[in-house]
Amino acid sequence: MSRFLRSHRITVFTLAGLIGLPAVLSLEGMDGLDGLNGFVSTAEAVTRDLGVADSIALDQPRVFVQFETLPTPGDTPGPIEYFNGFVLDTGANATLVGSAAYLEFTGLSFELNPNLYERAQRTDTDAINAFGPSIKYYEQGVAGLSQFDLLAPMNLNYAGHNGDVLGDFQQTTSATIPAQFALGAPELDLGGFGGIVGMPGMVDKIVSMNLSAMTPNDGFFLGYLGVDFPASAPAAPSPADSYTVSLDQLAPVFSGKEHPTDPNPTFSPLPLIPNITTGANALTTTGSYLLDTGAQLSMITMDTALALGIDPEADAVDILEVGGVGGSTFVPLVEIDTITIATNDGTDLVQNNITVGILDVEGLPVAGIFGMNLLTGGYLDHLLLDGDDGMFSQIVMDFTDEEDWTMRLDVSPGYVPRTSADDVNNILGNTSLYRDQALLAFDPGIGNQFRGVPEPATAMVVLLTGAVASMSRRALHCRL
Repeated sequence: MSRFLRSHRITVFTLAGLIGLPAVLSLEGMDGLDGLNGFVSTAEAVTRDLGVADSIALDQPRVFVQFETLPTPGDTPGPIEYFNGFVLDTGANATLVGSAAYLEFTGLSFELNPNLYERAQRTDTDAINAFGPSIKYYEQGVAGLSQFDLLAPMNLNYAGHNGDVLGDFQQTTSATIPAQFALGAPELDLGGFGGIVGMPGMVDKIVSMNLSAMTPNDGFFLGYLGVDFPASAPAAPSPADSYTVSLDQLAPVFSGKEHPTDPNPTFSPLPLIPNITTGANALTTTGSYLLDTGAQLSMITMDTALALGIDPEADAVDILEVGGVGGSTFVPLVEIDTITIATNDGTDLVQNNITVGILDVEGLPVAGIFGMNLLTGGYLDHLLLDGDDGMFSQIVMDFTDEEDWTMRLDVSPGYVPRTSADDVNNILGNTSLYRDQALLAFDPGIGNQFRGVPEPATAMVVLLTGAVASMSRRALHCRL
């Protein structure tokens, strides 16, 4: 009999057709991970147990943006400052402009202007006769193809911030993507985000995420995680607690053009974390995971689930209905025992008791999706139980070397791994934020660089290659 407990509807859109490195799967016995202070030494490596993972991320990295038209820099069609917060998404290989970034203030209300940004136009007569003058681009989603406008080339100016939404909220380093072809979707609701800045905004740069900014000394409220693009990597708070991981790259393909003469969108490769080992039912399987800062929760593929002896129906603790253009599908939520990252430093970092979805996306050759919940673990404790900082105080991704991408994970100094999910689950329910319990809501009320706006009561989950999933929730207001 199915153990699906209830159905929640989400909507998923994908940004990029992909080819790249195949997942490598193997089965072997799963070793125990107990040890004093989270460390275990073996002949092969040192294992550091980081404790129980959070089921969903409290925040995702965001930047604040402004487009400039060409050839006249300074002419800024949008977005207006109330809706200029875009998610900084390593799981998207393009920039996507959503419906909120198409809004204009008319003096009395905000109105959607689908023509706010100029669409790219064809010059080839045969292409115009076949498809019309405006260029569209198609992407494969979980339920079929999604159509996007290809926008005319624009400069994209964007900036990070210190995350201090309750105090001195300030901009950090700014950057520009020059003359990029972005994708536009005037009808695509991204909740609290106006759009997505994908990997084109991160290649050739260092991206620093200050997770400790989410835990200001203001009691109940959390800030945003801070985002910066420093010229050099910031120092680790505690070098002994700092670990580096090499990242592989997944190259994009341009399979969604209507006509061969159409220009390509501005795409960049996606980062993969190699050699991630998942464990369940005394089995393990190892493969590459997409590093996806746009995903609030993590996913495994059906092949990974089956290799772990998981029955997607019998073992499901909950289910999400995932819909897109052309239909919908169901994503079972299951619990796995461990996720282990092999670091360059010879230490394996282990997280335990993780709730993941099972989802395959056509053209994405990975074993799973490494979402933000595996980077923001422990911050639910700070919010709900007045705990300390989470697992990681800082994440530094270095994309400056074309052939050698890395991610540095700085474990919070003095971090004490949480050994049981019971405390948080007693508040949020067995599967955390997926439950429909009206228990608490909070919103620091910041929607852009300097002004706060109420955010919609929908949690947005940006998944996979820029895929976006929305789920209604009453238990916890995740700021996005």
